[in-house]
Amino acid sequence: MDEGQCVSILGESRSTSLNKFRFAVEQAMARANLLNTQSLVLLQAAVLFLSGLRNEDDSRTTWSLTSLIFHIAQAMGLHRDGTTFGLKPFDTELRRRLWWHICLLDMRSSEFHGYEPIVRGDMFDTKLPLNINDSDITPHMTEAPKEHEGYTQMTFCLIRCEMTKAGWKVGYASPIPSSTATAARADGQLIVQELKSRLEERYLRYCDESVPFMLFTTKVARLIVARTGLIADFPRKQKEAYTSTTIRDRLFSTSMEVLELSSFIMTNSSISKWTWHSKAHIQWHAVIFVLSEICSRPASADCDRAWEFINTVHNRWNMNERGKRGNLWRPIQRLMVKARYVREMQQLDPGFYLAGRMATPDTASVPTGSVGLQQETPGLSGMPDMASPNGYMDWMLGDLGIDLYGGLANGPSWG
Repeated sequence: MDEGQCVSILGESRSTSLNKFRFAVEQAMARANLLNTQSLVLLQAAVLFLSGLRNEDDSRTTWSLTSLIFHIAQAMGLHRDGTTFGLKPFDTELRRRLWWHICLLDMRSSEFHGYEPIVRGDMFDTKLPLNINDSDITPHMTEAPKEHEGYTQMTFCLIRCEMTKAGWKVGYASPIPSSTATAARADGQLIVQELKSRLEERYLRYCDESVPFMLFTTKVARLIVARTGLIADFPRKQKEAYTSTTIRDRLFSTSMEVLELSSFIMTNSSISKWTWHSKAHIQWHAVIFVLSEICSRPASADCDRAWEFINTVHNRWNMNERGKRGNLWRPIQRLMVKARYVREMQQLDPGFYLAGRMATPDTASVPTGSVGLQQETPGLSGMPDMASPNGYMDWMLGDLGIDLYGGLANGPSWG
């Protein structure tokens, strides 16, 4: 509900309503003794509360409470599939749906604050929920219903579950000392191709994009594939980040696709009733990489298009209002100021860009134009291999003179 709807229906401002209802839910969960609960219903309520809270509270509350919810779920045995305990199909299905939602919540809330998730794929054996409609299963059934080949009420949720599985493999895999960067990237791209094929085969080919929610589902799925591909392509070693123009161009193209899909999801009127779902799903990797490339490339049509997408998502994600919270918001704000400066300078000289390690090409051809010198960030040359994409983002921001955990590393003030 927007501000006008809250005033019209509830008779008070949106902020007043949010504070009142949030307090009521928190009191209800405390009185129900959430910390020691064995109630699946109470845990479901807590997870739904945190899912909504992510869109309204940028503090560490959701992230911290998600960790608590995860441990409560573990204590209730949700990390083990219901068939292990001989539970009825109905109970097994509810447990699966709840567990996977907790896994997704953990991944997104952890990423929002720049940390790795608690849950990993090898920590549990709970199977994916079935691709069925709610009417296909009842509490009295003794055998699980047959899955549908087509679109169901669970299709959108299952696509997100598939994303979570791929995210664990691509984004948070432990580095193998003997593996080369090329081999690691090839492995990641194979996972992405398998994800894309699986989503197309099992879900997307049944979607009719003339139906608004199916259109929303399709765009989110495409966004998931593009985003996973972006993470898979991210360099895992510092030196890779500036030795391959080919990889940088591919990363730039994929980042543009991610931002274009995000922009569509947040601005298309036919799916506006579900836009709230995407507000807290910030595409950190794409935003940071595109902004860094705008800083280190001469003016071009691609950069103009990238800047347009950046401004759309920047406004829709309310980055200005949220800039004071979260480890990744602050450096993005500084990087936004830096990119805006480059854009202004390029109005005077289209060849202007900021030179740094991110801007070093792998060929002898160097673009002509004015170069704004960027001081190197000390202490980064000996950085070890980075196991997660967030580690790479730390370095990339540092290369642009921006410290993820503090202010600017060196150079002029960018905000």
